[in-house]
Amino acid sequence: MKLSYQHANPYSGCESVLLRIEGLLPHQTVCILIDSGDDVNVDELLDEDEYLTAICLTHAHYDHYQSLDSNLRDGAPVYATPDTTQLLEASYQVGKPHSAVDHDSVLSAVTPIDGWTTIVDGLRVRALPAGHAPGAASLLFAIDDGNQTRTVLATGDFTLRRTAGYSGFDADLPLDIDVCLLSATASEDFESAATRTVKTISDRATAGSTVLVTAGGQMGLHLGYLLSRVSTEYGREFPITLVGQTAILAERLNYDLPGVSTVPEFDSPSAVLAPGEVTIAGPDVPTADSATSAARLFEQIRTDDAATLVQIPAGGGPPVTAATCTVYSFPLKNHPRRSTIDRVIKSLAPIHLIILHETGSAADQYKDHYSSYVWATNDRLNHTLLNETGWTPPPWVSDQVERYVTRQRIDPRQPISSDVLTADAESEFPSNDRCETPDLEREGIATQAISRETAMGRTDTVDEKYRAKETDDAATEPSSTVVERLEVLNDRIAELESMIDRQFPEQGRRSARVLDVQNGVTILRLDEEINVEPGDTVDILPSS
Repeated sequence: MKLSYQHANPYSGCESVLLRIEGLLPHQTVCILIDSGDDVNVDELLDEDEYLTAICLTHAHYDHYQSLDSNLRDGAPVYATPDTTQLLEASYQVGKPHSAVDHDSVLSAVTPIDGWTTIVDGLRVRALPAGHAPGAASLLFAIDDGNQTRTVLATGDFTLRRTAGYSGFDADLPLDIDVCLLSATASEDFESAATRTVKTISDRATAGSTVLVTAGGQMGLHLGYLLSRVSTEYGREFPITLVGQTAILAERLNYDLPGVSTVPEFDSPSAVLAPGEVTIAGPDVPTADSATSAARLFEQIRTDDAATLVQIPAGGGPPVTAATCTVYSFPLKNHPRRSTIDRVIKSLAPIHLIILHETGSAADQYKDHYSSYVWATNDRLNHTLLNETGWTPPPWVSDQVERYVTRQRIDPRQPISSDVLTADAESEFPSNDRCETPDLEREGIATQAISRETAMGRTDTVDEKYRAKETDDAATEPSSTVVERLEVLNDRIAELESMIDRQFPEQGRRSARVLDVQNGVTILRLDEEINVEPGDTVDILPSS
């Protein structure tokens, strides 16, 4: 058997990749396209004698299915989770009147992934939870190779956090991963940014402001989910209205959120905007002179000094920076921290690690960092990972590195039991079902900041401002400014406390003795062994 990969759009999003598998079908190479983003052209990728076997989607963010319709050929099915299928249908429903895309052809090709799903004889795929976005999935491929099974994991965009009730990625799998196609985009501040966003919205709403949140459809749904929990768990009780595409997505996925109503279409902005309520609409910024829900609703509150605009910009244009109403902008990129990615890769321990969704220095930072063959390529070449002699190292790898990876990653591997590939083993894999009970902490929200009452009783003052729309007295302005700064400081402290508790839980902490300190070097001895390798970076939280 021969297994290889080829970047499908290395000079654009670099999230799409073509897998080639030789030896499964007689006289035919199995070609699997994973995601179909910007600038992907299957006709250019495939040789004249090759056929597209299937397209597999990790999730329904536009940058991962942007070229899907133009790459349908050879009768290839499109595999996706049932919820990603629903989101894709809903997105096409909204865009159909304004698009030349052949939506019907795409949707008729979609085949939902249900447990282990056979693509061709000897090749199966299953979906694993991935966090990141509603319905998102990592894709696990099992490939028969004689009496062995080879595995390929395409993480897609992922988080360990839940997202709108969907579980995050879980690296504890009942089989070894041979090849990992890693979506390596990282974000260091999602938890703190998301906490500030949710707190700002809830504070403004409970103070009596008319709050408009503009966000992409799935991010708007995510925020509606979080705000519903804040409203019910902390007794703030502000109504939330999802409008337009966000409402359609919520209905398609059968969300039933306390305090949340859905309005797919509206005639009058005043029908979905009110003081003390939150309205969530798309797109991400209220672009001037457009007919989008966000733009129409923003015009209603633009000159209202008691209203609030909260934008979640995601590349749809420059956010509004000035208006009579209060304006906020919170970019939210739901990706894992770099340290989280490191932990995941060390847990998966793949033989081959292919870096996706990053290029240049952002991809190069992953080189020479793991006990795996790391491919941070930025080209359209077809790279061999496995051939008839076994696992194939990159051509630039030295003999010493090859021996090291063989010793660390290849030799210790155990054969995969065929039982794991049957329906009876479903319980051994994490479930893709949405969690029934919301959990803000597991969504990355610092609940200490959310639950704290507004400092110094400022809530009453703000409530009065929004009811009467009075001009601030210049004599009280300095005091108000100080209070706002204290609130921001207190919120940040709460976020840091929550982050430390999550990253350094009591049961995961270890003690160490200082053996020597000189010339700027501190030598420590751990009192008990931990799972690290030479060259690893270990975070230390001093006790004093």
